[in-house]
Amino acid sequence: MASSGNKIQNISFYILFAIVGLTVALMFLPFFELIALGGILAVLFSPVKLKISKNIKSESLASAITLIIALILVIVPVYGIGQLVFNEIVNVYTQQASQGSLAANLNNFVSHLSGPVQGVAQNILNNISAKASAFAGNAFQSLTDIAANIAGFILDVILVAFTFYYLLKDGSRLRAFIERIFPLEQSHEALLVKKLEMAINGVVQGSFTVALLQGAASTVGFIIFGVSQPLLWGVFTVLASLVPTVGTLLSLIPAIAYLFISGHTGAAVGMTIWAFVTIQGIGNFISPKLIGYKTNLHPLVTLLSILGGLVLFGYLGFLIGPILMAMFMALVDIYSGKDKELVTK
Repeated sequence: MASSGNKIQNISFYILFAIVGLTVALMFLPFFELIALGGILAVLFSPVKLKISKNIKSESLASAITLIIALILVIVPVYGIGQLVFNEIVNVYTQQASQGSLAANLNNFVSHLSGPVQGVAQNILNNISAKASAFAGNAFQSLTDIAANIAGFILDVILVAFTFYYLLKDGSRLRAFIERIFPLEQSHEALLVKKLEMAINGVVQGSFTVALLQGAASTVGFIIFGVSQPLLWGVFTVLASLVPTVGTLLSLIPAIAYLFISGHTGAAVGMTIWAFVTIQGIGNFISPKLIGYKTNLHPLVTLLSILGGLVLFGYLGFLIGPILMAMFMALVDIYSGKDKELVTK
């Protein structure tokens, strides 16, 4: 009778534990991407924190200094790029004001098209003008939405910063807690940690390296084919390449369309070929190989994990997907026993 009562108590405990655990998971789920980003940054900056901790014994102070360094490394380049982009935008506006409005240039371009195509293009221009007028009429609402988005962005940054700080400060305690829940052999744990760090460093470094390569290649193309403000377009391409799915198309399509509209058809065709061969070639071929090399994953597996991560996790999937795949492969190695000799040496 007593054992039957204990069994009922155990079942009740596990049911309650599952319900509460699921509720907590659902409560944290909306912040998963921000928490993951904070964790990725914490792994990237953990070597910096370890060096600081050699001279500063306080974990809190060492973590705070590391956070400040990370913020400086992010804010200073963003401010510099923002200032550069702002100056370029002012130059574009000044040129348009001196040479005539963009609308006049578009109307002039449409007027030289053939009959059926001209009608379609004119309808598109009319729709754009109507939407621009509607946007201007709802300017106050738009400003309110922008303010709300800025406030949300600030809250997201604060959450990422808090996650980053506390994972640096209490990372060892969190690791000990996970070890109690999921007891693994020390060699297996060392392998998992090593593969996780390699994956995070490899994916982040590989992604930003590809973005810089694409930005440099696009800037060269913009200069060769006469796109105005090539530096502005190049900076935009670097940022656009980090956007999942569409990537550099966000900058390449408008730039090529600008060349067509301004009457430089040959340059537009040349820029299209340049973009397909160099910029898209870097993204489609070099990126999976580079990230795969740094994470010890096959390029095809890397590509599929990036695409699957984007579908499952959204804009951060291009980071989370390959990291999870690297962890999975580490677990496969542990199961198969291939890395036993490696981790025990």
